[in-house]
Amino acid sequence: MNFAQEGESDKPLDWSAWVSAEFAGVEDEQFGNSSSDFAILHAGVDWTIQPDLILGVMGQYDWMDETQREIAAEAGGIRNPTINGAGWMVGPYVVWRPSENLILDGLAMAGQSSNDVNPLGWYEDSFDTERYLFDAGISGIYDFGNWSLRPNASLAYLQDTQSTYTDSLGFVIPEQDVTLGRLTFGPELSYFIPSSGSTKWVVGGSLDGVWAFEQTALLTNGGNAYERDELTANLGVFLGVEIHPGAVLRFEANSYGLGNEGYSAEALRIELVKTLGRP
Repeated sequence: MNFAQEGESDKPLDWSAWVSAEFAGVEDEQFGNSSSDFAILHAGVDWTIQPDLILGVMGQYDWMDETQREIAAEAGGIRNPTINGAGWMVGPYVVWRPSENLILDGLAMAGQSSNDVNPLGWYEDSFDTERYLFDAGISGIYDFGNWSLRPNASLAYLQDTQSTYTDSLGFVIPEQDVTLGRLTFGPELSYFIPSSGSTKWVVGGSLDGVWAFEQTALLTNGGNAYERDELTANLGVFLGVEIHPGAVLRFEANSYGLGNEGYSAEALRIELVKTLGRP
């Protein structure tokens, strides 16, 4: 998903391959007061159809592990509820740069996941899901010396359908959908640190507004419906370094749910992106 930089050949690249690995830990102070770890591995191949148009296909493998700190004692819980799972998705994407300062992108992915849940601490159930993700974005690019401003907006919709299963207590858990639709918008400001060596550093931050126009209501441990506010804000800071030509390591800290009294979360994220090869 890279375009030729200034000074490089104008000849289109026939194809490129890339891989991205990300690990994050999230502390969520919402009703369940949970702690989560997750990892995502992306890999893809894209083809430069024209100098300003890229088509590609990508795959994703993800893993998550979540523990809620509140025990559901009223329901017979003896330990903290946990859920962990792993899944995959695959699909096409497109990137179009109609002008020097504008990029449009979109992707569609589908896949499955397998999960284990321990709701009360003394038995464990397993269930599978099918999931779909659609995402479209628009980004601006404005460079001023060592500074770079990236205003952007994206529209995403995710649906995860849990298959019907019978739990360890003999209760039939019916099929149910979890959906999330959101519009994210805001700027990212970066500063490229001058360096005489081959290592390149960048620092920056972002402030995003998030409008959740559709989301499945969640249930508290007491069985009450809980919905997050529709409009919140996310704040992030990051440090990136090109450790090798084509390999970028990025450290990021984020605070989610600003402006929402019922939900807040903090996350630390490490991401490595590596271009594998080009002709």
